[in-house]
Amino acid sequence: MGKAFKDVEGQTYMVTIIAPKSDDFSSYELQKNMHALFQQAGAVKVSEAKIPNETIDAIPDATRQELLMGLGDVWNSPAETWVVHRPTDEIWIHYATTTAQASLAVVETAAFVATAALLPPDQLKADLDRTGKAVIHVNFATDQTRVLPTSGAQMDAVIALLKADPSLRLAINGYTDDTGTDEHNLALSDGRAKAVLAALVAGGIGADRLQAKGYGRTNPVSTNVDEAGKAANRRVELIKL
Repeated sequence: MGKAFKDVEGQTYMVTIIAPKSDDFSSYELQKNMHALFQQAGAVKVSEAKIPNETIDAIPDATRQELLMGLGDVWNSPAETWVVHRPTDEIWIHYATTTAQASLAVVETAAFVATAALLPPDQLKADLDRTGKAVIHVNFATDQTRVLPTSGAQMDAVIALLKADPSLRLAINGYTDDTGTDEHNLALSDGRAKAVLAALVAGGIGADRLQAKGYGRTNPVSTNVDEAGKAANRRVELIKL
């Protein structure tokens, strides 16, 4: 069953299910009916377990309050996760029940749209010459270290810069927003920085000219109160050595 957590973004529907009279509520009957509905929709169960408290507590308080209707009593009861895989998107289902009520959250993911703009070699060089630093625009799979193909042009631009100046050496620093635990963010940012290094080496750049390290949520360049701020903090910086 499920072995890791995944951030899912998209159109969301959340509801708490209760009976008109508490004596009429049957968690078993409702669960059987909900399972039938999920399966009819083509969903497969990917996990059924209690979510660790440390994972729940890592969710910002404001976000947790917004999700309360759909989360249910995940502090004390197990939750089920189901997913429907479709050609252009996915539907994720979170279902939790107690002896008194049930909670349902459904997220329909949106197709990925690249928002990062290409920083060309001349702009990279200008930034590095002026400040010793350049922020490159790299698209990663959500909560993963895999560099998406949409970042190919940006990787090519960095490779071209390094090939044009054989004496140039760079540090690749990875950063995240404040979502999740510090330990997770540190590992994620480090993996992403190393993934960029690997892409540059694959493009013909000597590994001895590069170093990579992740710094997690430290050194934010914006607030983390909205998606625009979080997106700015999720970044890869090139530092001239």
